[in-house]
Amino acid sequence: MAASRDASKNRSKSPDPSGREARPKKPARKVRTDAPPSDPHAEKPVRDAKARKPPREERLRQKLSVDGSPERWVPLAEVSRPHGIQGELRLKLFNRDSSVLEEADEVLVRLTTGEEYEVSVDRARRADAAILMKLYSVDDRDRAEDLRGALICVKRSQFPQLEEGEFFVCDVLGARVTCPIDGAVVDVGVVHDICSYPSVDTIVIVPPGDGKLFEVPLVEAFVESVDIKTGVVALRTLEGVDRS
Repeated sequence: MAASRDASKNRSKSPDPSGREARPKKPARKVRTDAPPSDPHAEKPVRDAKARKPPREERLRQKLSVDGSPERWVPLAEVSRPHGIQGELRLKLFNRDSSVLEEADEVLVRLTTGEEYEVSVDRARRADAAILMKLYSVDDRDRAEDLRGALICVKRSQFPQLEEGEFFVCDVLGARVTCPIDGAVVDVGVVHDICSYPSVDTIVIVPPGDGKLFEVPLVEAFVESVDIKTGVVALRTLEGVDRS
């Protein structure tokens, strides 16, 4: 299973989501990460002010869950600064291996204020680990400076085709995590993030109640399956996992 951090090249093999695109890795199943695990400008769920506050794992699942529509917008980069004097933007990719933004004709700009708008792309080119992008109507450095810190998003439908057993990290955030314990399959939390380390990718899980976040290696020894359609990650075991 592997996790990726990008909208285009972030895939991860898992026995079976970001948006961040990540390099393909091999554990139980491929995972692709396209977007940041948590979008700071994401809309919060609305609930009855008088209703009883749901448990923490349920609130996080509501916050992290993403619309399954292929037309939803997924953040792939952040505007780090203007580039030059003609309105180009230097973008910091969430997955440096991703090429989706280089091919995009249209993007959604999500400002730090929460305001967002769609705009066409005049041109985009690679600059080492970054992308230099020129947006329509952004024609000088001052206008480009106004976009510093903004998120640049593309539609989920523009992501590359997934191979068998792959999934995007943005598609798995908020999924239920189950595991057999004492002969019964129980919920052990929800997916909070996918982290990539030099040797392995891990699933970061929010446990029920007020427990501490814990990580499970994204490899077949621990992960049995990742079902995007049902929103369930099935673990084989938690033996050896530090949950203290």
